[in-house]
Amino acid sequence: MLRRAGYSRARRVAETLGIPHYVLDYEARFAKAVIGEFADSYVNGETPVPCVACNQKIKFHDLLETAEGLGAAALATGHYVKSRPGETGWELHRAQDKERDQSYFLFATTQKQLSYLRFPLATGRRKRRGNSRASSGLRSPRSRTARTSASCPRGATRK
Repeated sequence: MLRRAGYSRARRVAETLGIPHYVLDYEARFAKAVIGEFADSYVNGETPVPCVACNQKIKFHDLLETAEGLGAAALATGHYVKSRPGETGWELHRAQDKERDQSYFLFATTQKQLSYLRFPLATGRRKRRGNSRASSGLRSPRSRTARTSASCPRGATRK
């Protein structure tokens, strides 16, 4: 969940790029479809993978439908993965930065979804992306790379 600073930063970036900025509230849907299933799975002694559930049920379903409904030509995500058309349809490939590759989280992504999705983080390393932001007039925020699950706050699994 973005804090106010995140909303403001996203709005400024959209203004700089000359694109619309929308704030969508999927919190209740996320709580039910991702966090609830994560907790149930964890309590049952399973090893949940909440990122896959979020991709399948929120990002590549609800959010993708919203983007299509708004008339967007594509939906760009922050996943570190490459996609490209192949001989039999769209293919997923590992990101250039192997340490950040997330292709394994997208195993259930459909051909239709892949044709609509864009993965701009696929080809660059973190430092170079900062340089490209600077050259486009975008400020590079002082943010840390996420190291915890969006569905499980730090220390919550110890309870």
